[in-house]
Amino acid sequence: MDRITPEEALKMRRIYTSEVCALARWSRTKLARMRKEKAFPEPIDRGREAIYDAYEVLCAIGMKPQETGATENPWDTMLNAASTETDT
Repeated sequence: MDRITPEEALKMRRIYTSEVCALARWSRTKLARMRKEKAFPEPIDRGREAIYDAYEVLCAIGMKPQETGATENPWDTMLNAASTETDT
């Protein structure tokens, strides 16, 4: 069985509206405006909270991960960086 790369794992990751807003540091209103202006990807599923493709979200907010072949998960790196900024 082949192992997936961190880049492939990131492309399969899904995140909720609240995570998108925290990562981008946007309000839900701004997120809705960006979607209406077609400047942000549409969710792939809607329920109580919309679900987005994490890779598309990161690309849309200008945080596209580098394709370096690093062994750590790039999604975790992005989340850690975002949480460090909000903690200070």
